[in-house]
Amino acid sequence: TQNVLQFKEKGDVNASLGVDESASNISLVYSITDHVAVISDFKSFENEAWFWDNEAILYKRDDQRKGYIIPAINIGYGVGKIKSGVDAYTLDVSRQFVQPSIGYKNNILEVALSARFSRVNYVLHEGPDYNHYSSNSSPEEVFELYDVGKRPFYFAESAFMIGLGYKAVRLRWQKISARTYGGNIKYIDNTAVLSLNVTFNILKKKSVTDLR
Repeated sequence: TQNVLQFKEKGDVNASLGVDESASNISLVYSITDHVAVISDFKSFENEAWFWDNEAILYKRDDQRKGYIIPAINIGYGVGKIKSGVDAYTLDVSRQFVQPSIGYKNNILEVALSARFSRVNYVLHEGPDYNHYSSNSSPEEVFELYDVGKRPFYFAESAFMIGLGYKAVRLRWQKISARTYGGNIKYIDNTAVLSLNVTFNILKKKSVTDLR
């Protein structure tokens, strides 16, 4: 999931719950000023795998006649863990990334285009069943990570997001594609995420339904 939440002003808070083919994620975002926001995003995958991203978002609101355009850039750092199905190996994962985006939002519709550029490192560890499986299954066979531990991996991901709703509540759909550079690795190169989002402002004395 690429976080392209389109804020309106200082005090905006967004909470979202998303699902795709193999994972679920929950995120919480707060706009510190009219131009700076922070986000924490936790993803849970199959086989007890997980990933936790934290990002700073720099954005600018450009008012239009019936809505507003938001150019933004996210700068983030994430950590996670992946387990092999046979518990012979585990992988610690870390990544750094930047993500420029541009979006449009009005009271009903929102759309956004974004691209994320990541540097990812994997550290291989022996799992609880390593001694049993190590003679038969190498890390390359288990994870299909042929260059793991030898070099960082670089990913370029593009995404399109569309959201529909009214005022505070939005249903968003995002399509993401990915390519990697610099190493041999198996990865998901195409996926889609559906998420339910609620946005409100903690600095205004209004009900949630009055905010958007």
